[in-house]
Amino acid sequence: MTAPVFLYYRLSNYYQNHRRYVKSFSSDQLRGTALPAPSLTADCDPLSGVPNPLEPSAELTIGIFPCGLVANSLFNG
Repeated sequence: MTAPVFLYYRLSNYYQNHRRYVKSFSSDQLRGTALPAPSLTADCDPLSGVPNPLEPSAELTIGIFPCGLVANSLFNG
């Protein structure tokens, strides 16, 4: 291929201003405060933690740091 090469793409169902996206972050974590995994569920849903593979119990999770959709999304537009 010779330059210039253009790439076009289309996003569907990407609403960065949707309420669920905007509310999914932990301001304490973004300030640098370490929080235990069980306390992250209220602010960070749906990306607050993953099940612990070493413990089959459903209530034990490993926290995602930083948690939330805001901290874990990247758009390169």
